[in-house]
Amino acid sequence: MRELAKPSGERPIGVTQITEILNTPGVTLVGPLPPEFELATIYTAAVCTQAVAPDAARQFVGRLSAEGTRTAREKAGFDR
Repeated sequence: MRELAKPSGERPIGVTQITEILNTPGVTLVGPLPPEFELATIYTAAVCTQAVAPDAARQFVGRLSAEGTRTAREKAGFDR
């Protein structure tokens, strides 16, 4: 994405994840690909059974998925 954002006389076109486009200065999201061409990435989070700090890990996972953080996730390009 940074390469596409570099100033040049050309107007390059790139295809990558919306989260990368929205968070790269100098790059503009024109729109998502049609559903039949999109490739969604599903992110998962879990707390390992032998985590050193399981309570902190649970809090972190909870914050990632909390309803109160939905707006921030959507602003960053995550749709769920």
